[in-house]
Amino acid sequence: MSFDDPDALKRFIARLNRARHIAGEPSYGEMQTRSIRLAEASRGQEVKLIGLSHSSTQRTLTGDRLSMPPWPWVLSYITVLQVVAREAGVSPQDIGTLNEWKQWHEAARGAAPARRGRRGAEGRRGRIAGGNRGGRPPVSVVLPPDEVADAEEEELRLRLFRGLIKGAGAPQWWDSYVDVISDWLIYYIYLESIATRMRVYVPGLIPGLLQVEAYAHAVVKRNYPEASASHVARLVELRLGRQRRLQGPGACQLWAVVDEEALRDERVSKRTRRRQLIHLIDIAEQRNVAIGVLPSSSGYDNVTERESVCIFRFTEPEIRDVVCVEQPSGGVFHYRQEDTARHSQRMEIVSVRAFTNSCEARDLLWGILKET
Repeated sequence: MSFDDPDALKRFIARLNRARHIAGEPSYGEMQTRSIRLAEASRGQEVKLIGLSHSSTQRTLTGDRLSMPPWPWVLSYITVLQVVAREAGVSPQDIGTLNEWKQWHEAARGAAPARRGRRGAEGRRGRIAGGNRGGRPPVSVVLPPDEVADAEEEELRLRLFRGLIKGAGAPQWWDSYVDVISDWLIYYIYLESIATRMRVYVPGLIPGLLQVEAYAHAVVKRNYPEASASHVARLVELRLGRQRRLQGPGACQLWAVVDEEALRDERVSKRTRRRQLIHLIDIAEQRNVAIGVLPSSSGYDNVTERESVCIFRFTEPEIRDVVCVEQPSGGVFHYRQEDTARHSQRMEIVSVRAFTNSCEARDLLWGILKET
């Protein structure tokens, strides 16, 4: 059968669409998000998955693509559908095993050989490995090859995630702020938007998700002394918008350790400090928010070093935690198990040193408020 006879390709695409129907018709955006998480989890494993961009998946399933999708794409697509089906109470076997899909893919590829050469996902991956200095990297690939140096890999990862986020099915609420924030913060906010649990420690500051407007304004103005008033206002507006993640259905669980010195910071006006303390006391009453206070007497060492750390956890148990450590040059994201375990241990030690009992923390907050 020649490539001009499209039956083999059409039958395979129809099979892909049936599998999606069995899994409950997940949206292109949902498949993109889930594939990113699964791709991160597969790093370092024998079977590696890739991200499924919204546009690439749509082109494939609607038949706009004129060649067979490569096996890594099919592998990731079917794996995502199996996860979605399992959560919906549908047996993944109804979609087909990976071995079965491998056989179907090879049979269809043999019946309808592509004429376009290696210009698909594998070709794009090769261009990314070479640096792709000429422009924006394609968003259909999430992970660059293993041989890419760590620094370049991290840069590419952030650029690719930014492309994936902006290419999602619906505009994200933070898109209008991309001109005033860096790539790493875009990635951070994206993780914040999909995490089900966050553990955060910010030495010397109230974590952003817990800041009142006046406190946020004071901190932003201090960090960006040369920024215009409108620039500062937009950054504050973005920070307050992120706090919606703690409200309503599907709200994230937050465990935050706050430095006592941040609660007594005289660089912030007394009125603002009082508002901030009252807000912390109030929000700690929410079932999804827990606050610990690290007393000033604990000091700093190699564990409680002055670096902000946030640990993101996701719904799927097979997805590893992602850790962001904020440094002067920007945020550094850790995915390897040994790195995330090290920072989790640091967070545990900080938590032990803090007043983590809700009554103890509340009493300490009330005590500081009365002194302020």
